Amino acid sequence: MSRIRFETVGDVFEALPTLAEDITARGSGEAPLAFMTSLVAGEDPAEALAFCAYVLPRREAVGWYCRSLRAIKVAAISPNDPALRLAEAWVREPGEALRLEALALVEELDKTRPASWAAIATAWSGGSLAPAEFAGQATRTAAPYLVAKAIQAGFSMLIPQLPSGEQRDTIRLCIDEGLRIAGSEGP
Repeated sequence: MSRIRFETVGDVFEALPTLAEDITARGSGEAPLAFMTSLVAGEDPAEALAFCAYVLPRREAVGWYCRSLRAIKVAAISPNDPALRLAEAWVREPGEALRLEALALVEELDKTRPASWAAIATAWSGGSLAPAEFAGQATRTAAPYLVAKAIQAGFSMLIPQLPSGEQRDTIRLCIDEGLRIAGSEGP
């Protein structure tokens, strides 16, 4: 059973208009997963990463990004990174307490590290964006596109760190995992 709630690419662009800011490719009537596959084979395969981040449900998108980080072997990613471990804990148990923990961590994170963006995506996955001490006050809630923006930011730092000859294959590996998650029962 597909985890994707959109029937067409046009539905994705309509529901999440910020996607048009993040990719130049356009589609309308085709199925989202077919479109994503065509993006990874196209001129700018990184657009497939952005599209996948938008099309997956938020929890699944964070899980996909975490799995992608674990699969990519670069010095910038430590397997014991606290931001990555917190995001993975939230994917396993997506409660508000872990999301708030990630939100509290956001200000301390080195935003030049790809793993930091896993915790940021977790913090931005829903609910209030205000720190816990402002609970009960009027606050701004997380917009539905923020998880995708965080994941895209992380990938935009990560992919250039790879040797140019490995970038397309790495993106393909990540998209294959995204397609697998999209068609499965869980993250």
